[in-house]
Amino acid sequence: MRHNIKITYPLSLSRLLWTFAVMKAYLFQNKLLILGLVLGTVAGFLYWKLVGCNSGTCLITSKWHNSTAYGAVMGGLFLSIFKKEAKGERNDK
Repeated sequence: MRHNIKITYPLSLSRLLWTFAVMKAYLFQNKLLILGLVLGTVAGFLYWKLVGCNSGTCLITSKWHNSTAYGAVMGGLFLSIFKKEAKGERNDK
């Protein structure tokens, strides 16, 4: 039994340009978070490489992927503190 499957490409040029505009706006609004993730990732990897844990009993620094992920999370959280709120977004109760 053969199925006739028609392959379509739903992304038109206008849809593609709209997608890029949305991505650009998202990246611009979250630039501190993204910068923190990148810097934290590099810092976490360098900490594992230069300091690390020789015995293997340290939960975070015993493996490179643990230290790198932890650094990314901490870097993202730290720099996202400095994000300015837009007017009208503040929730004071």
